[in-house]
Amino acid sequence: MRHGNKNNKLGRNSAHRNALLKNLAHALFEHGYIATTLAKAKELRPFAEKIITKAIKVHKAETIARRVALSRQIERDIHQYEVYLKLINVWGMLCLHRPGGYLRIIKLESRMGDNAEMAYIGIVLDENYTDEANFSGIAAKSMFTNLSKSLVTDHLINKSLLAQWYNARIPQINMQGKFVTTQNRKIITFEIFFHGVELEDANWPVFNREYVDLPVSLHIDTDLPDNANVEYKVKAGEGFRIMPSYNEKSIIRILLSPLKETKIIKGEIIIGRRENVMPRLEYCYLTIRGPISDIYIYNFLKKASK
Repeated sequence: MRHGNKNNKLGRNSAHRNALLKNLAHALFEHGYIATTLAKAKELRPFAEKIITKAIKVHKAETIARRVALSRQIERDIHQYEVYLKLINVWGMLCLHRPGGYLRIIKLESRMGDNAEMAYIGIVLDENYTDEANFSGIAAKSMFTNLSKSLVTDHLINKSLLAQWYNARIPQINMQGKFVTTQNRKIITFEIFFHGVELEDANWPVFNREYVDLPVSLHIDTDLPDNANVEYKVKAGEGFRIMPSYNEKSIIRILLSPLKETKIIKGEIIIGRRENVMPRLEYCYLTIRGPISDIYIYNFLKKASK
């Protein structure tokens, strides 16, 4: 019985094989495609697609810690910084909305001399990008090199949205809160004002030639016990969407459309009795987190701070 034949060893030991795949992946992400033997291309495909998946997850990660963890995992395989940036900022964004199958293998004529089967392996280019950039008639050797530059300069594919948010100017935020106590419950109402900005002057991030939505999350921090009877409400209004927060009752995730004008978010926190006992509330903070870091903190029991 032959064991260990799931993968092609490529005539190399484990360490040499891994080094070969990393070098091939490095060349692939640098140029967008490479020509190699068919056997190496078939082994490279699952190895490189896993790295691309991590690059995509960098853009979808909701916390900075998760982004850092994924970035470090990528750095283990892609050591050159320029190639690492191109992988995340260009190819990761290009494949962001593909459900899988990021690479494609195209067979070529056999190699002269040893008659080895040859093949191209490269990033799959969606027609909507190649048609917009007028790349349909360009030879493969120049297509990928030019495409990685043109997609960024023409705003078809942008630099990492995370990098764009670092350079963007977050709009001014003001907030009003009111704390009311009744016999059966405590009610905290609040209004958040996101003031409009000139999007171009604020370096507002762009994706696919359109200004992107501003992702913010409202983190409500209290000293209430875990079993407290608490209800969080935010009224959806024009210009923003409430995103689902799984198993996170005290976190409200919101997508704000580009802030050309002032938008207002209204909400309330309702604290009810539990077993006929009204819980004490010593502190209650609302932290507004943007795509990079905290952008506003409000203490309902004292005063707002930035």
